[in-house]
Formats: sequence, C-alpha cells, structure tokens
Amino acid sequence: MKKILALVSMLFLLPISSFALTVMQDDQMSSITGQAGVSIATDIYLGLQVDTVAWGDSDGTDGTVGWVGISDLNADLFFGLRTDVGTGIAANDLEVLTIDVGTDATGALYNGASYVRIGLGTFELNGNMDMDFELGNANTLGQELGTLDITGMVVRGAKGSYVDITTMGRNSGVTLNMNVLIDEINIASTAWGDSDGVVHVYNNAAAAGAGYTGLANLDIDNLAITGMLGIDTVTLDYNSIVADVASGAWAPSTNPEIVLYKLSGLMAANPGDMSDTLVILTLGNADGIADAAGGDININVGTMSATSAIGSTTDLTAGAQMGQIYISNANITVDGLVAIAAH
Repeated sequence: MKKILALVSMLFLLPISSFALTVMQDDQMSSITGQAGVSIATDIYLGLQVDTVAWGDSDGTDGTVGWVGISDLNADLFFGLRTDVGTGIAANDLEVLTIDVGTDATGALYNGASYVRIGLGTFELNGNMDMDFELGNANTLGQELGTLDITGMVVRGAKGSYVDITTMGRNSGVTLNMNVLIDEINIASTAWGDSDGVVHVYNNAAAAGAGYTGLANLDIDNLAITGMLGIDTVTLDYNSIVADVASGAWAPSTNPEIVLYKLSGLMAANPGDMSDTLVILTLGNADGIADAAGGDININVGTMSATSAIGSTTDLTAGAQMGQIYISNANITVDGLVAIAAH
C-alpha cells in the first residue's frame, strides 16, 4: 500500500512540462482553426486485373438477352505527385490533394450554398493498360470485338486545379463546377487491334495474324476543362404536365422545362416506351441557374500532335506510319441537357 501511495505522489509532483503540455493562448487557437481542411499526399502504385465487366439487356431488341463489356482488363498504374520536378515543374509549385468545405457569405458563389472543394494538386498518373471489348449472350461475353492497348501513358496536372461539389441552393441534386488543368498528356501508343486478323478472307487461320492501328507518340499540352455539370433525377407525371400547359398554368421556357415537356408528350403518345423516371445531366448553365462561378463546359487544347500508325504489334513499332496529326488552340463549348430513361 505504501508503494502505491508513493507512486501516486511522484506523479503529482512531476512538473507539467515533463508531459510536453502547454496552455494555448487565444491567438494561437485562432491560428489553428484557421488551418482547417485536409491535405493528402499520395504515392500509390496500383496493379489491377479484372476478368469481366459486362452490361446486360434482359430483353434485348427481340426479347433475347444480350451483353457487352470488357474482359481481361490489366492495368499497372502510379498516382502521386509529379516526378518531373526541375524539368517540368518547380519544387515550390508542387501542390498536394486538398479537401475543404466553404460558403460564400456574399451569396454570389453558388447562390450562397455551401460547397466541397477538392483541390486536385499537381498530380501525375502514369502506366500501361490493356483490355478486350466483347459481346455475348451471357455475362461471360466471349465474342471479341477488338483489343485496346495503351502504353507509356503520363498525365501531369497543373497548379490551381479543383472540382467544387454543391447543391446550388436547390433542395437536392449535385452540381459539379470543374476547373481541371492538365499541363501535359503523353502516350507512347494507343492501339486498337484484331488479335486473330481477318481469318475468313484467307480461310486459313495460320495465314492471318494480328493487326493494330492507332496513334503513336500522342502529346497533348495545356488542356483545360472548365464549367458546370448538374446531376439530378426526376419522375414525371406527364398527364399533369400536359394539362397544366393546356390550361396555361405552366409555360415551359428554360431548356430543362422544354425538354421535359417534350418528353412528357412523347410518353403520353407512346405509353410504356420509356420510364417516367429520368436521370437529368445538365451541361453548362442549361438549367437556367446563372452563377458567377462558371457556365458552359469548355474544353480547351493548347496543342495536340501524334503519328497515325499501323502494325502487327500493340506498340505500333513493327509497322508503318500513315501520317501526322497536329491541332492547335482548339476550343469546344458544350451547353445543353441529356435525359436518360429506361425502355
């Protein structure tokens, strides 16, 4: 008992500093809370093998089942910080993956709704992958359409890339605001091929070998993908919609309203042809919700170059060049709506 009391007394007599604890002042606490958010540095090597990934239609076009998908998927990938420090990017320009949650108090950004911002950082994705595309009357597929081989792929992200996720102030639904900046994409070869050639031409399997065609030395510089993408689901009561329009209670004016009205008419005229529940993809500001953060989806390419080649191997080296491809300062703008239903 005396030993226990002595031990307790020693613990109380130890100076607080021996526990490496100090009292934090208010100004220190404020600096800590001001550093909220998550930073993630990655250095991941991924080896992936998948036998089959299939999509099936239970009644097909004539009441019989059909499947399409990929088989023998193999990938060997790396994802982490850029490895070209000193040659392609300065060390002090490296950025890690970040996750923050914020709200614009002025209400100008996303109509005042809160949002998650995922900073993509100066990432690098590199590696190789190959897969077979197949059809079949079962989920095991088996009827090969062709093979796709991608070798020597390197994708390097630029500073300042992020994706915001928000509701835009609506009750539900997802809106993505993209600001994805890619410094470069390099792929040694992208080849589509036929592993057994055109056997029926020769009527001799031994005479027909594999053939591949595609792009060699693909190089894309200064790629930027910006703008907004909305994802929503809706179930239409098309009888009510038709009645409201006929009575003048509702006059569709924006793109989503017009599209949904047209679909409601299609459903009413051909009941059973498609489901009344839809997935709605809003591209750009097609939903009519103006916002200072972004608008139409824009895809900008600084330069793109590649060699069109054909050959007997997947790396396209054992063959011939068909020509050169060069594109500069290309811009694609997308604004609209896609409605997806079952039939």
